[in-house]
Amino acid sequence: MAKKIKDSSKNYSAIIKVLGKTYKSEGLTIQEAIENLKLSNCKGRGILTIDNGEISKDRVLMPTVVYRLFNTVGMSRDIAIKNVSLLFQGL
Repeated sequence: MAKKIKDSSKNYSAIIKVLGKTYKSEGLTIQEAIENLKLSNCKGRGILTIDNGEISKDRVLMPTVVYRLFNTVGMSRDIAIKNVSLLFQGL
């Protein structure tokens, strides 16, 4: 069975706005783009935008989800990243 090769020219960019500040990152996949966002001590709602160059999608994240994404480590962070990346499925 042939493996699917990810097109390296198709990068995803993630932009999140939390408490009036904007953070940006990039990655080959949606999960990598979210993981590369560097926030510290964020406790508020966030607007997450994922863009692949052609299409962009916005989602509003509740404070608990934002906290789990950026203030925790281990299993809870991995689960939060997976659940949020599913919101952008089909992009």
